[in-house]
Amino acid sequence: MLQIDGDKIRNLRESQGVTQLFLATSVGVTTDTISRWENKRYPTIKKENAFKLAEALEVDIAEILLKNHEDEDKISAEVKEDKEEKENKRIPVKGKIPLFIPLLLLLAGGAAWLLRPAPPVANVRCRRVLPAQTPAGQPFPVVIRVDIGDTTDSVSLILKENVPEKVQIMRGSPPFSILDRDKGVIKWIKKIDRSMIFGYLAGTDPGYQFKKISLSGSITLRRKGQQTKNVHGDRQLEIAPFHWADSNRDNKISDEEILVVYDEYSDLKDLGLDIDQIEEMWLGAGYSFDQEQQKFIIKE
Repeated sequence: MLQIDGDKIRNLRESQGVTQLFLATSVGVTTDTISRWENKRYPTIKKENAFKLAEALEVDIAEILLKNHEDEDKISAEVKEDKEEKENKRIPVKGKIPLFIPLLLLLAGGAAWLLRPAPPVANVRCRRVLPAQTPAGQPFPVVIRVDIGDTTDSVSLILKENVPEKVQIMRGSPPFSILDRDKGVIKWIKKIDRSMIFGYLAGTDPGYQFKKISLSGSITLRRKGQQTKNVHGDRQLEIAPFHWADSNRDNKISDEEILVVYDEYSDLKDLGLDIDQIEEMWLGAGYSFDQEQQKFIIKE
């Protein structure tokens, strides 16, 4: 266990504009634990958590330990002892180089490659998949696929979506970290490996007066620097009397359209999409939408 400087941790976090929730996600603890560290109610910390905390704050571990504390001296002593041990193991060689020397160099190079500083996250792709239309009063799904590219390490991110006024936000998958219905703001904070699918279900009231719904969003990653990028892909859907899965608006669900539903939306089962109804439309002769009854009528 190491003794930490709660004031220094709070000052570093606030000066960098980092939330307690972000630190908690990066270290793998709760926000209450971060608060207790900062308020000195938990004055000690596991060594592995201290390294994670220092990495999240982008400082050396000594920066978050109490100054002149024996734990800090102990870490310095461990580093010094490790260096001295390596020095003592050096064997003077004359003439022909022993076979084990190249092997040691190879192993050392491999270790250095594994312990190299993590590069900034590159090639981040964040794409929104949105139906072309939905009737007023009916729910519709929104899917956002995040791919952080070729990286061996997990990455913490904040995904934000802005929903216009009078569009109702129903539920999210995974569950939202923050949901402000008044401002129409959704946020997730997650630590992911390579890729992840986010989604939410939204809708309007039957008397919705606008012809289109426009969405916008951004993704922020912080790892050896901070990156913020816009969510790309689909941005608008039209209010029209066709089911959201009926992309060509012919009042039928074709083979191609049912496959799109399964490919793009079926992974988010927590959203409560009525897949059974869409399958009935696919098996039936067509459908129509009754605005007054707010229901789809399937033709046999």
